[in-house]
Amino acid sequence: MLQDNLCLPSSPDHRAQVVYTSGSTGQPKGLLRNHRRLLHSTMILINGGRICADERVLALYNLGFAAAIGEILKGLLSGAAVFPFDIKKEGLSLLADYILQHGITYFASSPSTFRYFTNELSEKQIFPSVRLIELTGEPLSSREVNSYNRHFADQCLLVNRLGNSETGTLCRYFIDKQTQIITGIVPVGYAVDDKEVLLIDDAGKEAGVNQVGEIVVRCHYFVPEYWNCRESTNLKFLPDPRGGDQVVFCTGDLGRMLPDSCLIYLGRKDYEVKIRGYKVALTEIEIVLEKHPKVSNAAVVAWDREDREQYLAAYVVLRDNQKLTITELRSFLQDSLADYMIPSIFMFLDSLPLANGKLDRKALPRPDDNRPNLSQQYVRARNEIEQSLVQIWEEVLGIQPVGIQDSFFDLGGHSLGATRVISQVIKHFHVDLPLKSLFESPTVAAMASLITEHRAKKLSEHELRNILEDLESMSDEQAQKFLSELGETKDEFRDE
Repeated sequence: MLQDNLCLPSSPDHRAQVVYTSGSTGQPKGLLRNHRRLLHSTMILINGGRICADERVLALYNLGFAAAIGEILKGLLSGAAVFPFDIKKEGLSLLADYILQHGITYFASSPSTFRYFTNELSEKQIFPSVRLIELTGEPLSSREVNSYNRHFADQCLLVNRLGNSETGTLCRYFIDKQTQIITGIVPVGYAVDDKEVLLIDDAGKEAGVNQVGEIVVRCHYFVPEYWNCRESTNLKFLPDPRGGDQVVFCTGDLGRMLPDSCLIYLGRKDYEVKIRGYKVALTEIEIVLEKHPKVSNAAVVAWDREDREQYLAAYVVLRDNQKLTITELRSFLQDSLADYMIPSIFMFLDSLPLANGKLDRKALPRPDDNRPNLSQQYVRARNEIEQSLVQIWEEVLGIQPVGIQDSFFDLGGHSLGATRVISQVIKHFHVDLPLKSLFESPTVAAMASLITEHRAKKLSEHELRNILEDLESMSDEQAQKFLSELGETKDEFRDE
């Protein structure tokens, strides 16, 4: 028997739901949402995408419908049709046919999911029905923009959107086929209605133009409370840095504000590390890696090595049938990155792990202390000098075994490590070598030859001193005869 809608009193501030965050910081938290917050966020999504009753919305999910709740709400509350697609069950290989079969007009996903999807498409595959693509959850690179230009119709728009579970959508950046992306990182654009975005530095003060800071949100439409988690609430919801009684939310994301208030998203604050005293945003390295024409996907993680400084490891997925050496990749990065930003370790994987459609950094394998897979074969030491140098290389790099033809820098060495190597070489072999000698002779074999040359030169200088001392004790006639005989001996050696 059908019943009328229940007439229950419900104010905008009554609790509507508890949603758990994705746990990108390590521990998912229950987030309270009231009706005001839920409806406002849905309105922003619908109005920003101009979604209407004729829309055919794709709802991608892989861990249940909660992962696609935004697409479901914006579709149902605008009268549109919603088409769910289970990535985990069906796989991305079937998604292209699904979009074409159902005439999907609205496509939303993370940049990682979009990248994997478009990588499997043929060069001429086009989706004429899709008019709007929204990508969110990770920094967007020019690689995804190129895929959008290649596989979607001229009337289709690409939107780079920044948001989070606590505050909903914060910023949008609309891209069409004429948009020029100047930098490798695509901006997330400008703050949406009813929200203000600030950047604060480590001291809690507002960051200036083009300075990196944590993204902070001022808004009337979020509930400043985690479910039964007072400690997290106090850490993330703070008094307004500009004064007053309003609460702001600290997103834990990093950004850089351009002079026109356009925001560049740089990823999680957790992914900003210090390498040799310099602050490094891992996302910026990943963007440069993915610019290489042979690289499909890339991720960078900072690791701690026992009794050694923190180091960077890059995880690289190559395009089909492509080959790339560590030497080539390092050389490519050196054109765009500072020395301290170049990873020490490069690992080539078949694919990067995903969780909820986004890169799962915690699932990336930890590098071991074994020699990386270099283009040249391993060659063992042939003499005592090379064996001593191998031991120095292995101690500084923390890698075994080191071959005599392996470049110090291909093994993960950097300028700071180079100073340690030269210091130990000078101490062990009693030779005076400048720091640049390791850059000019970066292999054990080349360094061994350099040491042998210096030893020979030092022996010749010692021999010359002895000759001069002998000449001082001789008469002029004896000295002339000695030098004549010495010259004849040298000529004999030259003739031979």
